[in-house]
Amino acid sequence: MKKILALILALLMVFALCACTAPAFEIQTQNPDGSLTLAGVVIEQTVNLAFKVITSAVMIFAAWALKKFGSNKNMQSISIATQLVCTMAIQTAGELQQTIVADLKAGNEDGKLTPEQIDDLAYRLFTMTKAKLSDATKELVIASGADLDAIITGACEDILAHWKGAFLQGETLEINYGEPEPAPEAKADAEGEAE
Repeated sequence: MKKILALILALLMVFALCACTAPAFEIQTQNPDGSLTLAGVVIEQTVNLAFKVITSAVMIFAAWALKKFGSNKNMQSISIATQLVCTMAIQTAGELQQTIVADLKAGNEDGKLTPEQIDDLAYRLFTMTKAKLSDATKELVIASGADLDAIITGACEDILAHWKGAFLQGETLEINYGEPEPAPEAKADAEGEAE
């Protein structure tokens, strides 16, 4: 299964890279008026489809890995710590979106963030998320071999893509930070205290 998945991902990357080199083959992707030609639309849609397939494959692999972690008693703490990092990153992204991003966009003429503002927001995201995490959680994630910054970045990019998709479809955003599942020991302790 892993070999097939790796082969599919490799083929998709090759197709995506081929689409990116279309200008080198003198393929006209835009009309003189700036609209996309048929070839341009095909290339754009192919790249979008490839991106969605790759994203889905990564999400499936992440779900599989979390399931494997969850099925092993020794790995449950790592799974919970990783979920906690993702939850705190999403929560922080929501806080920044509500408190800072709208004002920054309103202050710019084109209504978009500048590269400097994006770098500042990324710095704030990492700093604020790490400040919310306990040292034990950070150390557990790092000791497992995971990259804490990559987990934060991935969770933030995932939620931003979701928000952007909802915005483009005209849906109302409801930010749900979710709560990570408590450790089985904590559940058992809570049930014991309730009795």
